[in-house]
Amino acid sequence: MELEDIEYAVYQQARKLAVALTLHAEASGNWGVSGSDFGRQSMARWLCHIPADVACHLGNSYLSKLREAAQDHALPWTPHYLGETADPAIIASLEETISSFLFQIGDKEFSLQQGEELDLFLSEKGSNLIIIAGYHGTERNLILGRGIRDYKAPYIHIAMASEYLRSPSIVMPIVAMIGVHSIIIRELAVETIFHDKWVAVANTLPSLSHAEKLGYAIKKKTLAAYGVSRLSAQSIAQIYSDFLSDMQCLLTAHEVGHGIIQHDHLKENTAILAESSQLLGDTILISLLELLADIAPESSYGKGPILEIVSFATKTPERAERCFGLYLSDAYFYDTQTPHMMGYSHLILPVMAHLRPLQNGHPTWLSEAVAQTRLQQIADWALDWVIRLIDVLGRYFELEIADVAATDPFTRYSQKGSLLYDTLTHHIQKNPTLIDEATTYLNKQAPLVYRSLYDILGYPDIDEHHPTAGVIKTVGPLFL
Repeated sequence: MELEDIEYAVYQQARKLAVALTLHAEASGNWGVSGSDFGRQSMARWLCHIPADVACHLGNSYLSKLREAAQDHALPWTPHYLGETADPAIIASLEETISSFLFQIGDKEFSLQQGEELDLFLSEKGSNLIIIAGYHGTERNLILGRGIRDYKAPYIHIAMASEYLRSPSIVMPIVAMIGVHSIIIRELAVETIFHDKWVAVANTLPSLSHAEKLGYAIKKKTLAAYGVSRLSAQSIAQIYSDFLSDMQCLLTAHEVGHGIIQHDHLKENTAILAESSQLLGDTILISLLELLADIAPESSYGKGPILEIVSFATKTPERAERCFGLYLSDAYFYDTQTPHMMGYSHLILPVMAHLRPLQNGHPTWLSEAVAQTRLQQIADWALDWVIRLIDVLGRYFELEIADVAATDPFTRYSQKGSLLYDTLTHHIQKNPTLIDEATTYLNKQAPLVYRSLYDILGYPDIDEHHPTAGVIKTVGPLFL
C-alpha cells in the first residue's frame, strides 16, 4: 500500500471507532471519570471543528454532526441521547463493535491495545500521522493527528501538533499522557487551556469564596511573572510562546516522572498493579502516584517537574517563578468542578509551599541541595505508602502474574501489564463486590496518608479529614 492509502485507511477506521465510542457514551451515560460535561465538550470541539480560542457551547449542531457520523459508518443511532437511556440492544451492539474492533491495514491487524505498535508501523512508513490508542484503567483512549516524534531513550517524545479525532475519554484538560514507550504532549489541549483558563482571567472577577480568591490570585501573580502588567486578553495572548515552552517542559517532566517511579523505584509487579489500580477509580493510591511523578528523583533519562523548577531557581530564577505559579495553579483544584482531583491537591500543594518558606513575609526558595533532600524524604515516604497499599490490594485480588520473557524491560512491563489488566478484569467480573471493598479500604486510608504527610512537612494545623481550608491557609501567603 502507498503511504497515502495507509493514512486514509487508518483515518477512516479510527473515525469509526471514535464515533462508536461517542455513541456508546451517549447511549449508556458512561462517560468515564471525567464526566459527561467534559466528554461532550471534547466531542463537540472535534465534530463541529471548534478552534481552541472559541468557547464551546453544546447545541443542536453537535447532535446533528454525531448523527451524520453514525450514518457515515453504519452505526446504530437512536433519538434517546443526551442523558436519556437508549435501547439496551443498541448499547450492546455498540459495545460489540468496540470490543471486537481491529485496525486492518493491508495484511496487518492491530487491536486497540496495540496502539503503540500501530504508531510504530506508521513511523516506519515515514508518516507524521500519529495514533495514540489503548486502555487507561477501564477507559478506552484514542487520538489521531499530526505531529513530531523525537526519540530520546527510553521514550519516544511525541508533540501532537494537530488532532483529527479523539475518543470521549480524551477530554481537553488532558494535556499529556505516557505509554510504555511514548510520552505525548497535546498542543491543542495546551492551547485550549491557555484560552479557557489564562486568557479568561482578563474577564474574571473572583467570588467571595476563599478557594476562588486564592485561585485568582495564583493566576494573577503567575501572569505578572510572565510580564503581564495589565490584565487584558490581548496582553495575555502575547505570552503564549513562553507559556507553551514552559508547559511542554513541565508536562514532559511529569510523564517522565511516572516512568522513573514505575521503572526505577518500584518492583515490576508492584508498579504494574499500582497503574492498573485505575480500575478502582480515583483513590488515594492514584493521588500518591501523581505526587510521586511530580517529585520523582533524577534519573538517567530525566527528573520530575518539581525538581526541574527547583533547578530553575538557581539558574534562571525568572523561569522558576513562572513555572512555580503555573504548576501550582494547574494542581489547584479547589476552585473547579473536578472533585476527583482534590486528593491530589491535598498532597502536592503543601509540598510545593514547603519549598518556599516565608522569610520576612516573602517566599524564599530553599537551597537546591536542601530542597532535593526534602523531596527525597517525601518520595521515600510516598513510596512506602504505595507499597503498603498495593500489598493489601494484591491480597484482595489474589493476584498471580505469569512471568513474561523479554529482553527489553519496557516490553516486558507492557506484556505483564496486559496480563495483569486481564487478571484484574476477570476478578472484578467474577466478584463485583471486590471493587467496592478495595475502594472502601483505600478511602479509609486517605486521612492517615494526609496526616502523616502534614506532620512531615510541619503543618500540624491542617485537618486530615477536611484538608481544603488548611491547605488554602498554608498556600495563601505565597500569593495573597
